[in-house]
Amino acid sequence: MSGRYLIINADDFGMCTETNQAVLKLFQEGRLTSTSLMAPCPGAEEAAQMAKTYGFSVGLHITLSSAGLGQVQLRPNG
Repeated sequence: MSGRYLIINADDFGMCTETNQAVLKLFQEGRLTSTSLMAPCPGAEEAAQMAKTYGFSVGLHITLSSAGLGQVQLRPNG
């Protein structure tokens, strides 16, 4: 491999609309190379649609705990 590479990843994509908008802006400005999607969060569907529309490189943010996520449910009630 010749040269060096820098990957700049935005964490917590899908957390909320505000986070999604910030990630979109940074991608459009060329400041990000990838992001990681938090699938159980309220803005996940919006984030997935943004990634599809704009062609983002998206990974999965493994979410094992809801600590600090407010009312986000990580598993069905019951």
